[in-house]
Amino acid sequence: MPQRTCTFPECEGRHLARGFCAKHYQRYMKFGDPSVVLPPKGPDPVDPWTRIDQRGPDECWPWTHSTDPDGYGVQKIAGTRWRVARWVLTQKVGPLQPDEVTRHTCDNPICCNPNHLLRGYPADNARDMVSRRRQNRGSDHWTVRNPEGVQGENNSAAKLTAQQVSEIRRRYATGGVTQVALAEQFGVDQAHISSIVRRKAWAHVP
Repeated sequence: MPQRTCTFPECEGRHLARGFCAKHYQRYMKFGDPSVVLPPKGPDPVDPWTRIDQRGPDECWPWTHSTDPDGYGVQKIAGTRWRVARWVLTQKVGPLQPDEVTRHTCDNPICCNPNHLLRGYPADNARDMVSRRRQNRGSDHWTVRNPEGVQGENNSAAKLTAQQVSEIRRRYATGGVTQVALAEQFGVDQAHISSIVRRKAWAHVP
């Protein structure tokens, strides 16, 4: 008895069901049409780097496309949905462990500058939140009732003066000097300089 073949035009595959071979039967069951052909999987249509506003080496590099509810840039890369900052960090340091997180020294969730990203663990992120006052606080917390806190030079922990802060902003705005260089000159870290020039720190100083 001759072997029954697929009834789809020019297909000689072995019959499976409803007149079709396995391939065309699956297409028929999934799409209702055995002729449907999906495009082959290939590279992502958009290179993630083209959606990152790559500014100066010390500046934040904002993600310019979709974000998740927490404000982090997201994109499907090689078939996997990524937080783009984490993907960028893996390009810099290699694969992260599942329990590792991406830490932003700039506290800017859409930033994808590799120089602003560190690998760490949830405990590191928790310490960062406390040290940079990012955590959610109850309505009775002192920092909520006094949102300005103890500002500037009146804060005993301050490492800079208002005059120095103004100088940092002026010099950075004129160009020709990096945040790293300013940090070394004024004895603070680059993340603090970034907060100053973006007015996330010392916002009361003009």
